[in-house]
Amino acid sequence: MLLAEFDVLKAEIKHRVDVQFRLIFFNFGVVGAAAALIYSRGSGAPSLLLYLVPPVSVCFGLLWVENTVIEILISRYIRKQLWPRAQALLGIALPSWEDFWVAHYRGPLADLLGILPPLLAFLIPGVSTLFIAAWNNHSDASGRALLAADLAPILAASILAMKAGLRARRIKYGRD
Repeated sequence: MLLAEFDVLKAEIKHRVDVQFRLIFFNFGVVGAAAALIYSRGSGAPSLLLYLVPPVSVCFGLLWVENTVIEILISRYIRKQLWPRAQALLGIALPSWEDFWVAHYRGPLADLLGILPPLLAFLIPGVSTLFIAAWNNHSDASGRALLAADLAPILAASILAMKAGLRARRIKYGRD
């Protein structure tokens, strides 16, 4: 029973990691498709389409963070609940990758490395396309309005995502 639960939880983690990779590829695909469409049509193309990229990018980023939080919670459950039960059932101390990881992967550098992937994969492409669109429509009142409408939620969602990611890391690594 214990081994079956462990296998199911590890399969869930693997599935969530696969989803995270797909989200990254979908995000880059959306950015690339929008940029290709705009620039293939020349200077008269409706670059307002680029304003759609940042909200999509942020949504993908938030889904990525949600998967990270659930992965971390599952890992913590395995480390704090399942693993001790297995050791008690067998009557021996078992080696634990989670305990090793927690002991060696700490500090500000670890936190930075934990938030770097979503920043590079979701925030930077979204904000970059937003500013490219604003640059192309700098004299257009609708372009300025879309810039303001996109920028505030993107920054708010990015801050929330980083805080959630750091909080989840602290939960996983026992610093909370």
